[in-house]
Amino acid sequence: MYVYKSIGKYENVSLPGEELDINDIIIRKGDILRPWHLAALEAIGREEVGILDIKACVFCTGSEFKEKFKPFTRKLVKGWLLEKGFTEVSVKVLPDDVDIISKNLGKAVMEYDVIIVCGGTAKGEKDYTIKAIQKLNPSYLLHGVRIRPGRTMCFSVVNDRPVVAISGLPVAAFSSLELVVKPILERWLKIRFLEYPKIRAKLVRRVTSKMGFKSFIRLRVYERKGQIYAEPLVAGGSGSIRSLVLGNAFLIVEEDLEGFDEGEEVEVELYAPVYKENL
Repeated sequence: MYVYKSIGKYENVSLPGEELDINDIIIRKGDILRPWHLAALEAIGREEVGILDIKACVFCTGSEFKEKFKPFTRKLVKGWLLEKGFTEVSVKVLPDDVDIISKNLGKAVMEYDVIIVCGGTAKGEKDYTIKAIQKLNPSYLLHGVRIRPGRTMCFSVVNDRPVVAISGLPVAAFSSLELVVKPILERWLKIRFLEYPKIRAKLVRRVTSKMGFKSFIRLRVYERKGQIYAEPLVAGGSGSIRSLVLGNAFLIVEEDLEGFDEGEEVEVELYAPVYKENL
């Protein structure tokens, strides 16, 4: 037998504390359990850990949905909640009837932690959601926020439960979830949702925004010859899901700004990977 290589001190030897030290914090209260947390908990012999069992109910209002149309925004909201760690998300479709909506909401606040209603948030005669919430005598109600799109959303508290009404239009719904619902739920439930990765990108076109409103701008972010670019997407209004499908990021324009100029570098949040362009 010949030895061709010397072995360094402690090579292939695990030292005490190398895997986990006695002072290591594996997970904090309010964190979302990730795969490495589960492995670490098993490594220390912990078979069970207490979790926050959060249940939500999503209502989609509109008599047209009882006939032939599908309220596809419900899938967006349900998927968003599941991504945030909700253990159960129930979805129901209700007709345009104040009493029926109110009755279902009253039952939901007794069974679920969070209630979200899609549709009927404007101030027209046939927008029944706000009227239905008011019938429940909420301890708190706010209708209308300074975000675009999604300014007609409503946040209320009924039976110590958050009851949120957002637009039935997908882009406005996503904007409301990200800009308003997400920070409220983090404070309400004392949890920390996972953040989207943030990167700097150069705008290929000017972005305009209305002063006094926080704007949610959809983007297509791509890499070309080592430079990261952001293309604002004008692919339909709040009712078009196309801009979310074609895009992979969003830009928040604060209330005190009118936008950003072409060529300006901005911070964007990625909800999908950066596109690679080999040009």
